[in-house]
Amino acid sequence: MPQRLRRSQQQVTIPLKLSSIINLNYDGHFMKYFLLLALFTFLSVNAELPYVKGAKESDFHGYKRYDFRLGKRKCYVIEPKKNAEGKPWVWRARFDSRSNSDFDLAMLAEGYNVAQVGVGGLLGGPQAMQSFDEFHTYLTEKCGFGKCPVLEGLSRGGLPIFNWSIQNPDKVSCVYADNAVSDFKSWPGGKGKGKYSEKLWKAVQKNYGFKSEQEALDYQKNPVDLVHILAENDVRVMLGLAMKDAVVPAEENCLIIEKRYNTALKYVGTKVLVLKKENAGHHPHGFKDPSPLVEFAKKAVADLSR
Repeated sequence: MPQRLRRSQQQVTIPLKLSSIINLNYDGHFMKYFLLLALFTFLSVNAELPYVKGAKESDFHGYKRYDFRLGKRKCYVIEPKKNAEGKPWVWRARFDSRSNSDFDLAMLAEGYNVAQVGVGGLLGGPQAMQSFDEFHTYLTEKCGFGKCPVLEGLSRGGLPIFNWSIQNPDKVSCVYADNAVSDFKSWPGGKGKGKYSEKLWKAVQKNYGFKSEQEALDYQKNPVDLVHILAENDVRVMLGLAMKDAVVPAEENCLIIEKRYNTALKYVGTKVLVLKKENAGHHPHGFKDPSPLVEFAKKAVADLSR
């Protein structure tokens, strides 16, 4: 498992050697260099991003939203008025930002982009992970987005965000899971108190390549099984929990995430942030006042630059 490095530990490539700058004389070369550098920076910032061409542009609460396709997957990016340093972003999995958007709107106001690749029907299986890999590469390498986004998953969106974060802890700053599935045996399997869905339980078996239901039941790589990897790699976690959720019961899903993550910290690191709605069911997701989530996420991103 790759170890994440704080930015201060990462190697930085300087485009011009210090010795070259020192040796520049004052016959104009020094000024030409910096004028060219300023022009390059201006063009880089103002160049049209790849996803804009051919995308459907719309207004999202005063922000520009671009809907496009990456391969066969539907995607969107919502841009802030001004990017925060490092071009950070929230990577949302299930549902669309048009619903339960309080957290997304608050992060946009802080200069974060919000993006999504549509993998909801894949339930966090291998195809979803491949699409996540492609989307991350596209936004970070071709669009200049920060390497370590904040991953946000509502309901079944918990499976892809946790699975991808566990596989790529060096590429994630923070995970926000809201009434999120973290064990498919609970939902849609219905093998405990969670709600059973015959259609989606069969979809789990198909998407993960299981040859039988028993193989799915014996599977030991759900997020609840591997969340210690996030703790060991200092990937922060915040949870929104509805304590009367009868669809995705917290006690079979994210409460297990909280307990096992905090246990794996071994007294060092940041404990899981948990916000509870004591009398709420599975819907609606989110919080009208997302400020605790916003501050927690911003600190997780900022700590990576230390």
